Amino acid sequence: MISTKIPVTVDGEPLTFYNTPAQNQVFNDPTEQFIVLHKGRRLGATQGCANRITKALFKGNCLWIDTIQANLDTYWNMYFLPMFKNMHNRYWKYHVQSHDLKLFSNTCYFRSAERSENIEGLGARINTIVMNEAGHILKGSKGRNLWYNTIYPMILDCNPTVYIVGTPKGKRAKKGEKLSDGGRAEWCLFYEFAQKGYDPLFPTWKSFNFSSYDNPLIPRQNIEAMESDVPAIIRKQEIFGEFIDVSTESVFKPEWWQFVDELPPVVNRQRMILSIDSAFKIGEENDFSGFSIFLEHRSGFVWVYAIALKLEFPQLIQKTIDLYNEFNPDLVLIEDKASGQSLIQTLRQNVPFPVAGYKPDRDKYSRAVAITPFFQNGKVSILRGSWNRAALDQLEEFNASLDSDNDIVDSVTQLLNFAKGSSTTVKPVILKNRVSKRFKTHALMQGY
Repeated sequence: MISTKIPVTVDGEPLTFYNTPAQNQVFNDPTEQFIVLHKGRRLGATQGCANRITKALFKGNCLWIDTIQANLDTYWNMYFLPMFKNMHNRYWKYHVQSHDLKLFSNTCYFRSAERSENIEGLGARINTIVMNEAGHILKGSKGRNLWYNTIYPMILDCNPTVYIVGTPKGKRAKKGEKLSDGGRAEWCLFYEFAQKGYDPLFPTWKSFNFSSYDNPLIPRQNIEAMESDVPAIIRKQEIFGEFIDVSTESVFKPEWWQFVDELPPVVNRQRMILSIDSAFKIGEENDFSGFSIFLEHRSGFVWVYAIALKLEFPQLIQKTIDLYNEFNPDLVLIEDKASGQSLIQTLRQNVPFPVAGYKPDRDKYSRAVAITPFFQNGKVSILRGSWNRAALDQLEEFNASLDSDNDIVDSVTQLLNFAKGSSTTVKPVILKNRVSKRFKTHALMQGY
């Protein structure tokens, strides 16, 4: 470990920061203005950024930009507060409501990329900027707008040192993403910045790349275990911090499929789940509803059935009821947004079976990548049936460009991500009655 001391006495002692060798290379008084760090998970970059901001705060105002508002207090508590507890509280104050940290007469403004309007107007007073989670906040047209409309004008005003730090999230630009001159972007902005740092034609830029293994505070075996949990398709990205082109590479591999001819014994079964990715706006392109049924058991899951259909709302309700009557699931899981909200509300009011809403916290691609270890590690078996080919074709064609049908994919990723975060034990379901077909008539009479 390398220690760095601030030449300002606090309670009679210098304030000391402890950096790993990698942190010290990136954050120890750089001569370049723009510092890009593309790194693997758990390198310790956030702590390095916090140390650097604190040092800079003795000399002037700073700006910390992160993904979402909710992260700001979390990072303060995790990375800053332990340091500032070593100072007398008359020197500093953190304002929870405004997310501002004052040290003597200087301020660090913590702001989120989702509220870029709160960043504007700070330019002339900033000497150091940290853009944390750059793979996320610089992604797509929104990321370009953040940089060119908010951050870059600020840089022209006050000439700060800028740290652009994060784990890459792909290499290519998003579909429809445009350059500042209106042309089509080929590469994502974070990748463009990293390339500048390696190019001698841009002397004010410098790039670094470190892997998760470059953090000596994490035992090597822990990182190796983390590698086994990361899907193969993005291992280079998440562990080694490399920019990879995942736009056309399929997320799901045919060699992962394991087929069975029958369900496991009843004694090993835990719950059956029907997952629905709903859509019912007739006339729109690709507005299919995807249905998947999985049986969860002691050793994993069996994918029992899947289908994608283009349905109007009354038909969507009836298909849900038909599948419930056929497979008798313990839970019907529906995405809790857009058309799914109407379906959840209608079913809860009119049917005697358990319905749960699921709110996704990531984009389609990230949700799919997150559940690949289930298939890759043999935790999902597929019940042979005539439905297999159509469903597996969707999975095999699914990639980051989202240029193929993905209704069944969404129903699968929703279910397995839900299962990862919930208990495998459920209370006995009392209302297991078959639902009368009269509900179809009721739905039509109500004008659904």
